[in-house]
Amino acid sequence: MASIPVYVLGNNSHQPVSVNYQQGDAAAVGDVAQTAHGLLTISPGKKVTIEQTRVNYGQLHNLASQNLLTVTQSYVAS
Repeated sequence: MASIPVYVLGNNSHQPVSVNYQQGDAAAVGDVAQTAHGLLTISPGKKVTIEQTRVNYGQLHNLASQNLLTVTQSYVAS
């Protein structure tokens, strides 16, 4: 069983936060469908798990530095 690196994205603001993301591969894990891609909107107070390879860390870092998003690295067994 392999471990897949993921980000847990938490919206700690009082507004929806959107993140661009790419389509995953056949072994995609997390809360976002593997064939989905585009703009992921996270509601206030919610968390979403997505593979690290599907999102741009620079974008996440910018949102985190504005205190709009918390970004936690983790691993999920596939």
